[in-house]
Amino acid sequence: MFVRCLFVVCSSFVRCLFVFSSFIFYLPVRLAPSFVRLSSE
Repeated sequence: MFVRCLFVVCSSFVRCLFVFSSFIFYLPVRLAPSFVRLSSE
């Protein structure tokens, strides 16, 4: 039972970490064009 609980916690943690890291990588990609547009003006 303890191992199962630990597995659930680990899997949810990994999922949160994956979402967070993908968000961190996705955000600069979305913001880059506007920064380029501002710097070129």
